[in-house]
Amino acid sequence: MKVEDDLHFTSLLRIVHRIDHIAVFICDQLRDTIITFSLQIMYDIKRFDIYRKVPRDLTQPTTTGAIISVVCISFILFMVINDLLNFLTLEVRSELFVDDPGREGRIEVQLNISLPYLSCYYIGIDIQDDNGRHEVGFVRNTEKIPIGTSGCRFEGKFDISKVPGNFHISTHAADTQPETYDMRHTIHSVVFGDDVSTSQNLGSFNPLKNREALESDGSFTHDYVLKIVPSVYEDITGNKKYSYQYTYAHKEYVTYHYSGKVMPALWFRYELQPITIKYTERRQPFYTFITSICAVVGGTFTVAEILHFGKFKLTEVVDVARVSFSVIIMTYYSYRLLLISNFATISRLESNHFSCNGIQ
Repeated sequence: MKVEDDLHFTSLLRIVHRIDHIAVFICDQLRDTIITFSLQIMYDIKRFDIYRKVPRDLTQPTTTGAIISVVCISFILFMVINDLLNFLTLEVRSELFVDDPGREGRIEVQLNISLPYLSCYYIGIDIQDDNGRHEVGFVRNTEKIPIGTSGCRFEGKFDISKVPGNFHISTHAADTQPETYDMRHTIHSVVFGDDVSTSQNLGSFNPLKNREALESDGSFTHDYVLKIVPSVYEDITGNKKYSYQYTYAHKEYVTYHYSGKVMPALWFRYELQPITIKYTERRQPFYTFITSICAVVGGTFTVAEILHFGKFKLTEVVDVARVSFSVIIMTYYSYRLLLISNFATISRLESNHFSCNGIQ
């Protein structure tokens, strides 16, 4: 039994060794096949390469190529920086539509005016509109700041309705009237709605800013006619400001009270327009920035390659023409020398012939 077991064990070992050899052979063949297949695939893929590299030893640098390269790199850097600045800078787009997006039919007005020759005691503001509002000597949210001994700076904030009307600075609300009127003034600001002057300098949100009327006659009434246009300003974060742009026309004239005395004032007559302007801050999309960079780089190198190729071909044509011209010149002079030599030989033969005839 022991001998039979040994024989069976030996047979099993032989079978295992044979299977192991077969497995190793199959693995080797499979590995070689995979490597060969991979190399073939890589070779087939490389055939599609349209940017084949030329060994550096087979290329020759030129001065023209260096100049074109430096110019191209400088131009690309300039354009990339310019596109980057445009990408980082906010652009403001505008659109028009018929609507009034204001709030609850009221407009906030901020007024800041200096009258350097009229005392604060006499100055007041009156508000009127077509809805029947008529307030004389409006005092809420107003402040009078003396300027020297005879002047006044008037600052006020009040609401008006969205109907035609006016507000004016005058002495109508004063208990007593000054002996002389002097309505010469400087307008620091007249703003309707939210103040958007800190966002971007767009439109005409405060066209009366720093307007002076100090050279006119102090007894004149100044009449400012304002055409107000509702405006919406939306910043990059989506916050909206509701403001109002306006244009103005100015005239000055003399007015008289029923008692015959001059009663000058500063009138601001306003009227709203049905058109609304919306300003929206936008940043250039990132894909537009990348596309622009690719276009600049690709276009610059393409044009540079065309210029360099054209210069190379022109140089070849000039060199060929120079060589051809040199060959023609050399052929011409060689032909002339040959003719001269032949002519000299013929002349010498003729002279010898004549000499021989003379001897005979």
